[in-house]
Amino acid sequence: MLKHVSFTTASADAVIRFYTGLGASVSKDLVTSEGWRRLVLSFEGGGKLQFFEVPPTATQPTQAAEVRETQPGEHVLPSHPAPASSLLHPSNAWMEHVAVYLPDLSAAVAALKAQGVTFARDLTLSPSGNPMAFALDPDGRQVELLQA
Repeated sequence: MLKHVSFTTASADAVIRFYTGLGASVSKDLVTSEGWRRLVLSFEGGGKLQFFEVPPTATQPTQAAEVRETQPGEHVLPSHPAPASSLLHPSNAWMEHVAVYLPDLSAAVAALKAQGVTFARDLTLSPSGNPMAFALDPDGRQVELLQA
């Protein structure tokens, strides 16, 4: 059984707002002994996502070209880091995503659009004929939204 999937994020608070809007609840929100803010978001049915907020002075290897040095040894990350999938395979970034079942997909899509959330793929039918949409989370990670 899968325990969780873990990601880094530029803003733990933005991640909380986005995923709790999709029905997740915050089951952990703490700071690790290394100084990273760690979130665990739980979904009905047992699915969990874990996020580690990137400290402001840390670097990300996949974003090295965009990281700028402010003082010797201190680096500033881009304000909206791109997920690794878009850097490795820009035309196939949708392949790496999180999928979430929602009780009312149409209402969720409308609510996310009202909040200004960007969609990579608007509400449409999947190849199997089921309704779906792909929204971008605060870090630009694609989230597949499916009708429960």
